[in-house]
Amino acid sequence: MTPQKAEIEKKTNADTAWKDLLEELFESFLEFFFPKIHTDIDFSRGVRFLSTELRQIFPDHDVGDRYADELVEVHLKGGGVRRICVFIHIEVQGKKTDNFILRMFTYHYHILDRYRKKGIEAVSLAVLTDSDRNYRPFEMSNKRWGFELTFKIPHVKLVDYDTPGELAVLE
Repeated sequence: MTPQKAEIEKKTNADTAWKDLLEELFESFLEFFFPKIHTDIDFSRGVRFLSTELRQIFPDHDVGDRYADELVEVHLKGGGVRRICVFIHIEVQGKKTDNFILRMFTYHYHILDRYRKKGIEAVSLAVLTDSDRNYRPFEMSNKRWGFELTFKIPHVKLVDYDTPGELAVLE
């Protein structure tokens, strides 16, 4: 196997492992990493993973070098008979890239555009698994002539949970 093919296989295996983990432990994942979000979700109504929908939104659309990782439909507490639904887009990023936040914005916009007419909100979250403690691409802003756009994402950086020597198992 060539070094290039080995690297692609390694990335594919890591992506598959994260997707499996998210699907198996989604509620616990949110409770640990995003407790405020977890508190607002009505897990008794179930969650739905929408990998097929993601492929429809981004059939050949590769913004940078990866595809969006997971799209999850959840219901908020207090919905009564009204359907209160949020799609949570979760991106797991394993290496430092210059276009990460722009790629997140692009994914978010496409998801929002597709579902907003149905009254469904979209929220994007990021999990960074790289080991660079200073790489934190969680906000972008564009301001000119009175126009202003700011995009911020809730995020976790696994290295923040690291005790020396333990994170190496994840790499």
